[in-house]
Amino acid sequence: MKLTIIHPCIGRRRGERGYVRTWQMEPLPAATLAGLTPRDVEVKFYDDRMETIPFDEATDLVALSVETYTAKRAYQIASEYRRRGVPVVMGGFHPSLCPDEVARYADAVVTGEAEAVWPLVLDDARHGRLEKFYRSTGRTDLRGLRPDRSIFRGKRYLPIGLVEAGRGCHFKCDFCAVQTVFSQTQTRRPADEILAEESGECERSELDEGTEFLRATLAEGPMASNELYERAKAAGISRSTLKRAKKPAGVEARLPEFQGKWTWFLRQSGPKEPEKPNP
Repeated sequence: MKLTIIHPCIGRRRGERGYVRTWQMEPLPAATLAGLTPRDVEVKFYDDRMETIPFDEATDLVALSVETYTAKRAYQIASEYRRRGVPVVMGGFHPSLCPDEVARYADAVVTGEAEAVWPLVLDDARHGRLEKFYRSTGRTDLRGLRPDRSIFRGKRYLPIGLVEAGRGCHFKCDFCAVQTVFSQTQTRRPADEILAEESGECERSELDEGTEFLRATLAEGPMASNELYERAKAAGISRSTLKRAKKPAGVEARLPEFQGKWTWFLRQSGPKEPEKPNP
């Protein structure tokens, strides 16, 4: 089974092809959903804020986490897939608050937290028997939460890591969707799990991958930054990960005389300056 997870953007300005820019941080709901998905399901993730969605790519199910400000764009994306005969499931704050509206654009709607119902959604999708509504009641125990951040590799996010320490809110601000969805309650993760994630255990594999890539690639000799970025992209390593990996890999960058391009090199080898052209 193939699952495609999509994070919708706010939308486009009229007459412009580009997306409305928002803070491009890693969307944790997508990683959480990927982490809940069994390993025998092939997962693809696309962030509508920074890449083109391949609507014609083969998939068995599309999942979108929707907030009110991304609802219109989410409906456009869902409609494209449904026209191709691909079922779409939507969850998140907006579907939890407006399930009947969302149901006009989705084959299945999840209300409440996904943890309790996601295995059932996937099983029903696998057997072609999706129900219109999956309603999660009560609160989810966040112990053992394991977001799968591997879906973010190769994408150009801000170098800021987000960690879910708790979910919901006990304040009663009448303008806020969070307290409405969670009925003024909050659940919290164990402190040791928060600290373990914050310390970088979940990101360490990415950093190690970037470090190994730099050492192996630059062992051949210094390389222009543009070429290095292209090779990293092809290997599924983001530019931000590459920059974080410079120090542990023992890499420096310099603008050699006469060459006019930033060059990356391993410190022990040093950059090779081109010969000065004859006058």
